[in-house]
Amino acid sequence: MSRVPFNTLLQLISRGLELVSGLLVNAWLARHWGSEAFGQVGFYTSLAAVAACLFDLGLGTLLIRSIARDRARVRPYLAAALRAIPPLALLGTGLVVAVGWANDGATPILLLLGLQLTCTALSQVLRAAFYAFERMELESATTALERGLWIVAGLYLASGAPNPVMLFAAMALTRAAGVALGAWLFLRKVAPVAVDERPVALLPLLAEAFPFGMNLGLTTLAASADVVMLSFVAPEHDVGLYRAAGLVIMPLTLGAIAVNNALFPRMCADREGLPATGDRAARLALAGALPLAAFTAAYAPALVGLIFGARFVEAAPILALLAAVVPLRFLHNTLGTALSAGDRQPDRMRGAAIAAAVSVGLNLLLLPILGAPGACLTAAASDLAMVVVFHRALGSRAGLLRLGLWALPVSIALVAPLAVLGVPWWAAAALIAVSYPPLLWLTGAYHPRELRALIEERTSSDASLYA
Repeated sequence: MSRVPFNTLLQLISRGLELVSGLLVNAWLARHWGSEAFGQVGFYTSLAAVAACLFDLGLGTLLIRSIARDRARVRPYLAAALRAIPPLALLGTGLVVAVGWANDGATPILLLLGLQLTCTALSQVLRAAFYAFERMELESATTALERGLWIVAGLYLASGAPNPVMLFAAMALTRAAGVALGAWLFLRKVAPVAVDERPVALLPLLAEAFPFGMNLGLTTLAASADVVMLSFVAPEHDVGLYRAAGLVIMPLTLGAIAVNNALFPRMCADREGLPATGDRAARLALAGALPLAAFTAAYAPALVGLIFGARFVEAAPILALLAAVVPLRFLHNTLGTALSAGDRQPDRMRGAAIAAAVSVGLNLLLLPILGAPGACLTAAASDLAMVVVFHRALGSRAGLLRLGLWALPVSIALVAPLAVLGVPWWAAAALIAVSYPPLLWLTGAYHPRELRALIEERTSSDASLYA
């Protein structure tokens, strides 16, 4: 029986928990601490995002692929990965502290960032085993614990005077709690099925993981360099506004990530069917992203006001500009997932490198002149570069251009009248959700059988998922 629908639902729940907890805490921070303190926190969180790849070097993603193809060796793979994390964590923490000092960062916060990222790397290694066995309910349990604790701690701290040190301490502790639960679940639910104890050599594993780590680092650099670089040339108030817009955009991509996480182990195990699965996933991603982008751009003032309050009204034009990246991020995540599953990680790394170069270069050029709007243009350009490279590398025949030529005008035709007539955002969202799928089907751009084929893909390993 296919696990894709169930795992997709669990991934949507997990990513939804991340969305709700992140928005709740960040909205509370923005409302009570103000845009300057919010911008300061944004610098540290963006710095952590850029440095995260150094703490696991892509081992998490590699382990999903490797274990999915040979579940009997799950314990040796995890043992090797856990041996690698301490020295990588020392290297990553050193870089975080060095870059933070260059921007007059507080040493306690920088060290707490290192601890948080170390726990994140440990968590990713454990979750890799859950993904490889298609046991997404185990990953969901760790996510629920982490995000529940984060809501309690974050809202409590945000309601008082600004205290970034305690905030980042809470981040590290909640992540550590998730690691503890993940380790217990692994020992109870996954480790007992391992029957092959042959050790995994550490250095070859790191060498194989390196392209995954580079891809993660370069992709994150392309997506997060804007906030870090903006912090050096713009007031913290402007950084806070741009970060607020980015925090609205970031969770919107979680739907694509959830679907791709559910499909990734299946893609890895069924390389012969990978091209068809990748094409179907890409078309689904684009079909879902275009109305979401149009809605975000049209209702930017309402969304900013709802989440962050009237003090952040200046972020609405930035959010409207930044909405253009939503379909691009849906696509490059989906196409990149297919490349990784098909042992095409060097191609994915190449695309991420080009996107990072575009991001850094255009940010250097545009940020001093345009500020936050320049960062929006740069984000769209770097994401587009990644989509183009991934699409060419995969040799996709998904008909994305034809789909876009129908789905984009349909999305605009649905959203624009609702926004002009002043229909409330919640009513507009409901009307779009009900109207868009049948309109897309009537135009012939997307047929429900494509979704059924994606969900019902079978592999020879299905019978052994719970061996």
